[in-house]
Amino acid sequence: FIGLPFYCMTRVIIGTLRGFKAIKYKVYVENLFGPSLRFLLILVSLIIFGLTVMKVVYIYTTSYLFTFIISFLFLKKVFPIKFISPSPRMRLPSKHFLNFTWPLFLVTLISQFRTPLNIIVLGTCAKAVDVGLYNAAFVIIQTVLLIITSFAYISLPVFSELIAKDKWPELKELYKSTTNWILYISFPLFLIIIAYPKDILIFLFGNSYVPASLSLQILSVFFIINMCFALCGLVMVAAGKSKQHMVIDLLMLTSLGIVAMTLIPKFGIEGAAISFGVSVLLGHTLSFLYVRKFFRLSPINSAGIRFMLVSLGYIALSKFVIAWLAVKNEFIVLTIVTIIVFGLTHLTRYSIEGVSKQELTFFRAIQGKIRLYLS
Repeated sequence: FIGLPFYCMTRVIIGTLRGFKAIKYKVYVENLFGPSLRFLLILVSLIIFGLTVMKVVYIYTTSYLFTFIISFLFLKKVFPIKFISPSPRMRLPSKHFLNFTWPLFLVTLISQFRTPLNIIVLGTCAKAVDVGLYNAAFVIIQTVLLIITSFAYISLPVFSELIAKDKWPELKELYKSTTNWILYISFPLFLIIIAYPKDILIFLFGNSYVPASLSLQILSVFFIINMCFALCGLVMVAAGKSKQHMVIDLLMLTSLGIVAMTLIPKFGIEGAAISFGVSVLLGHTLSFLYVRKFFRLSPINSAGIRFMLVSLGYIALSKFVIAWLAVKNEFIVLTIVTIIVFGLTHLTRYSIEGVSKQELTFFRAIQGKIRLYLS
């Protein structure tokens, strides 16, 4: 409980930095400093004092304290102002601010219930081993979804700024290019998962997890569709439509519960995969229809469609190559497939379309950073 206030204040500071596009400080604090400090303290405690539950509690509390201090220093760097006003008067949040934030609070709670709800129903209606199999498949999908999460985290403040300045043409271009970037990275991965689920499960978890192959394929098929509409909910939040976003999330949770209780008793982990996929598909479809109707935004362009068709061709080619080589080792299979699907697909894309403006800017920025570090 002592560390909880520091953790909460750190989250507020990180959210503030994110709102002003200072994303690198979030990475420094949350992804580098905090985990590194905890690992170092646990290692020192393990070597010198031994490790107990209370020592772990003290370590986490200490890391929350120092993470808060570092994040506050970064905040002072971005905003060199006085945070403590000498005036005793304090302004309360406006009505508009509260009307915007309370639905987002509920959205966060709803998102925390979605995955556990599916697992609870699965654990109640099926065997304990089925929960482990489903979790293995879902962890693989979540790993790919980190790509979408990363793009969403970076894009939200930019979307908000463009909408606030009424720059809809720029927003439309950024929206399509960001969706294409998600597509270029995620779509080949999902295709590999669909085509080679057994090899992936054996390589990561062992032969005992092969029964999760079909549920892994089902989840991948649903998330391929959802991937194209993944940023629609983000646009709604950036445009201030938090209540509509909350209603869609409530419908997602309700549909998940109904479909899960209907399918899981009959189909087990495959029913769990279908129920989760259907709920996410419903939510993203409703978000897409809302964004399409009120903002006239469409996520997919001809370049994205061409890329998907080329990827499908190369995944079929990989099947032929693996059968011709008669490779049995899972690591070798996945390495060959990744080279064919990722390498040849992107090589074909660049040979047909060339490098886009956004990609050229990105590569030049990386080149500038490398030169700066080398000098």
